[in-house]
Amino acid sequence: MGLPHPIDAIVPRQSAYPHGVTARQRALALAGCIACVAIGPATAARGAAPNASHRSACLPRGAQAIALDRRVRVYSVPEYTEGVRAKHKGIFACLFYGGRTLALEPARRSYLRHELGHFTLAGTMVAFVDFQHGIDAGCAVIKTIDVARSRVVLFIPKVGCSIDAGIIKSESVSDLVVNEHGTVAWTVIERGFGHPSETIEVHSRSIPGSTTLLDSGSGIAPGSLRLAPGGEVSWLDRGRALYANLD
Repeated sequence: MGLPHPIDAIVPRQSAYPHGVTARQRALALAGCIACVAIGPATAARGAAPNASHRSACLPRGAQAIALDRRVRVYSVPEYTEGVRAKHKGIFACLFYGGRTLALEPARRSYLRHELGHFTLAGTMVAFVDFQHGIDAGCAVIKTIDVARSRVVLFIPKVGCSIDAGIIKSESVSDLVVNEHGTVAWTVIERGFGHPSETIEVHSRSIPGSTTLLDSGSGIAPGSLRLAPGGEVSWLDRGRALYANLD
């Protein structure tokens, strides 16, 4: 297995915080936007079944599996394994056929911390949330990566922001799903002074489209978002199952 390819590109810096955030809050935490770029041609054959050697290549010694489906595995490599320092630590996505491996974390930057989570897979697509933050403020972005093509196919900035450690404002992603076309749906929980009562929203976005609000209210059940048969996404609102089409 060769060296992991980074999914990263330098773009002009911009604030990750909504309008009205003070200079002091901006100084405490900065967030940036990672451009959606291609980093190389795909070499993996589509539709081929991975064998045992391909699967083992996608889980190096000491690595811990995070998410898995028929074609892709996401795993993390700790800094040390059995007292030996890893050459490449971090979180990676690996295509079973051919062993193509991509680093999901951006290049280290001194002014920004990244916390990756909510990994979800479909075909060769990997979607996840990247919470970019400083000391007590930050914003989450959603990325969808086509591992077979080594390409970020969808980037959604500022899906949820937190200010003053969530006291003034707290928006967090609780659910994320992706289909084989790269379309995503997610649930955001909003709390804080700006939201006297907890508000929950369900959104979706396709690769060529814009973000769509599917539902909003306090009755939405976090953790209920699912891909349904027929290309739909479903969730529970006050105990009732609701559905929406995903492109």
